[in-house]
Order: sequence, then structure tokens, then C-alpha cells
Amino acid sequence: MDPDAHLVDQRTDVPTNIVQLRALSAPASPPPNSRVKPVETTVWSLDAILLRYTQEDDSDYHLVLADTGGPTMIAKIPSPTCVDLSSPFLPAMGAVRTTFTAAFHPTISFQRVNVKVHVTGVGFFDFKHGQSGVAPNAIELHPIMSIQWGSGGATPTPGSGTPGPMTGTPAPDEGTPAPSVRSGSVQYSTAFKARVVQDLLRENKTIAQIAAETGVHPNQLGKWKALAVAGLPSLFDRRDATEDLKARHEQETSGLYAEIGRLTTQLAWLKKKCGIEHFER
Repeated sequence: MDPDAHLVDQRTDVPTNIVQLRALSAPASPPPNSRVKPVETTVWSLDAILLRYTQEDDSDYHLVLADTGGPTMIAKIPSPTCVDLSSPFLPAMGAVRTTFTAAFHPTISFQRVNVKVHVTGVGFFDFKHGQSGVAPNAIELHPIMSIQWGSGGATPTPGSGTPGPMTGTPAPDEGTPAPSVRSGSVQYSTAFKARVVQDLLRENKTIAQIAAETGVHPNQLGKWKALAVAGLPSLFDRRDATEDLKARHEQETSGLYAEIGRLTTQLAWLKKKCGIEHFER
């Protein structure tokens, strides 16, 4: 969730560049569910070179931007399914996501390009965790509110043409869990994963259909399904082991009862032989 999203003024943007953003002082410990003023309540715009991009496990598009001198920073296009329906960012973010997907076809592997872009996005201090292209202060444009690119840059896929301004708005999905403003990824519950895997195993829908319904990347769905299938034999192994243990226990118990019966019979015979039974009350 992003309770401070309404504090961001989307009516104006502040021109800047990557060097200036990298020079901003980062908070010692970014708050998990509130924005750092004024950097994170400002919409920034800059010109840069798009060097590479990928789709992360949480479905965010991770863009590495470079200044003319080489310094880099990250900009991100989240999936609309990871944003609350009331978010003021949803319309613009959805438009960016739709056309970037159609033009650049992101995958889970980085694709390298050299495209001049003009990017507008909200300031965001992330945590440094080894991200590709991260700035020294972990500043990002997150989410990207608009992006344009013109002639002079290589296109990412053969025959895709030169992309233009972002247009179009995808429909968000209400059933996908939403992360905190600074979580960096969606945390799916065990129950959610189990329900999705059940749909996968029924095979009534394609992985692409389930991905569209849940907002989970197809590759992540494939991993969940493979993990579930790989774990099935162990379920039966555990059941077989339990049944074997139960059978051994019953066999040992039966043997003990037989031994008790034999000893009882011997004791009664000894008592009778020695006349002990006459003294018992």
C-alpha cells in the first residue's frame, strides 16, 4: 500500500538529470509505508539513455538508465495488478505498462539496447540489494508516469519499429496481493499460491490465462507448478512411511500381547504346582 500517494503532485514535473538525482541525500532508513518529502512527493523528468531492461519476479519492469557521462540509475514500471485500485498513479502507470510491453517485450533476462528516452516518474528511495544499475543513494523513478523515445536509438526487437509515446490503459486485477510502498516485491500467501497451483494442475486454462488473471509472471507460475509436481512423490512417501510404521507398531503390539499371555499361563502353572494359589485372597 502507498498511503502517501495522494501527496504527489502529478500536475507538474521538475526537470532534472541522473547526476543531480544521484547526488540527493538518501534517508538513513527509508520508512516502509510513507514517503520522504520532498524527493518522493515530486514528479521528476529527465533525458537519458535506456541501456537495458528486464521483468523482475514481482512483475516490475526494471529499466537501467544512463546519463551521457555514464552514471546510471533505475526506473521501474510496476504491474497495475500490484497497485491498489484507488491509487492516483494507476491510469498513467497502466498506460506506460501497456505500450512498453507491446514495443519492448520484456522477459526475465536483461535485454540490452541503446535508446534515447525522456522519462517522467515519481522519486523513490529503494534499499540497495545489488540491483543492476542502482544509484549510490538507490534513488529511482518509481513508478514511471510517462516515457517517450525517438529516432537514433536501436529498437529492442527486430521489426518492432520505433516506439512512440505511451498510450492505452490495461484493466487491473483485484485478486493480486499488493506490496507496501517500499517492499520491492509482492509477498504471496501460501493459500494464494496453493489456489493458483490447483488451477495450474487442473489444466483447464493456459499459463498465460492464469498469469493474466492473477498478475503473476508466467515464469513464476511455472516454478510454482514444477515445485508442486516435484513434491508430490514425497507426499506419498510420507504416507507410505506412516503406514509402514503403523503396521510395525501393530505387529510389535500383537507380539507383546502374545508374550504376556504366555507368561501369564506359565505363572498360573507355577502357582498351581507350588500350591501358592491356596494362600491368595
